[in-house]
Amino acid sequence: MAHEVIMPALGMAQESGVIVSWLKAPGDPVTSGEALMEVETDKAVMEVEAQADGFLTDVQASEGDDVPVGQVIALISETAEGVGEAAAPAANGAASRETSEDGTPTEGAMPEPSQDAGTDRQEAEGLSLGTTSGDRILASPKAKRLAREQGLDLRQLAAAGHPQPFRAADVEVLGTMPEMSPGGPQPISARAALPTEGYQAFLDILVAEGDTPARHVIAAFAAGALRRAAGRPSVAVRIVTPRQGNSTYLDPDRIRISDIEEQDIGTPDLIVLDLTQSRIARADLSGRLAPVVTVGRDQDSIVITLAALPDQMDDLTVIACLDDLAGRFEDPLRHLL
Repeated sequence: MAHEVIMPALGMAQESGVIVSWLKAPGDPVTSGEALMEVETDKAVMEVEAQADGFLTDVQASEGDDVPVGQVIALISETAEGVGEAAAPAANGAASRETSEDGTPTEGAMPEPSQDAGTDRQEAEGLSLGTTSGDRILASPKAKRLAREQGLDLRQLAAAGHPQPFRAADVEVLGTMPEMSPGGPQPISARAALPTEGYQAFLDILVAEGDTPARHVIAAFAAGALRRAAGRPSVAVRIVTPRQGNSTYLDPDRIRISDIEEQDIGTPDLIVLDLTQSRIARADLSGRLAPVVTVGRDQDSIVITLAALPDQMDDLTVIACLDDLAGRFEDPLRHLL
C-alpha cells in the first residue's frame, strides 16, 4: 500500500510551505527517516523526512511551488512503477471530484479551473514576470509579503541572477540594490582594499574569549566610522548576510562588543552587506533605504565598498567614512581607543 507524502505543518500558524528542493528524484528508493525534501516556511528552511520505506512516485509539486499544509504532494510506493501516472491534486487541498456519465459534476466534484482563473491565481501569488507566459518569480510567502510592503520588485533580483526561490533574507539584499530606472540619481561610491591579517587576528581573540559573532564586530566598526565621518549623535546599522538573514543594531560602537544586542529598528542609517562567507569579493550597490557598505574577501585582502545616493551622503563624507572604516578593519585595536 502506498504511503502519502503531504505538506507538513512545521509551525503553529503555518498555512503553506514552499518546496525549496527535492532531495530524491521520482523512482529513487527511500528509507524511513531519510531526508526527502527541503521546505521553507515564513520562519525557516527545514528538511522533511520520509515516513515509510519504498520508492518516491507520483510527485505532484515542483521546486518553488507554494503548497497548502495537508495537501498530498507525492507517494512512497512499494515499487518504482507508475512514477508519473497520478492525477494532480486539487488546489488548496480540496477534495477531488467525479462526474456522472452525462458529464454533470457529482457531489464533491470540482470543475476544471478556467484559463482566466489560473492567470488570476498566478498574478495574485506574485509569480508573473514580464509578458512571457513561462517567466515566473519563485518566492516564499514571507518574501513576497515583505517585498510588497517595502515597494520592492522581486524581478530585480531575478534580473541580477540571484537564485530562486527567493527567501525573506533575499528581500534585504534587494533593499540594498538601486532602482532599475536609468534616469535616477547616480550613486557615489569608493572602494578600499587592505590586508586581512589584523581583522582575522582580532576575530580569533574574540572567539577565544567567548562566542562573539563577526557581525557584531562589523556593526561596531561601521557605526563608529559613520559617526565620526558624518557627526551623527546616534547610528543604526543593519548587517545583511545573504541567505542568513539580517540584524539591526543601535549605536554598537558605544557598547562592549561582547554586549552588543540586536534591536528592532525600522530604517537604518547604514546597511552593511557581509559577503565574507560568499564567493563575491566586491559589489557596488546603492540602496534606496540607506548608504550601503559591502565587505568581501579577495584572496588575502578584505575589500570594502561604500556607495550612497547624493541625498544620503556627499562625496567627502563617503571618502571619510570609508577611510575610517578601512582603518578599523586594518587595525582593530584602533576601534577600542
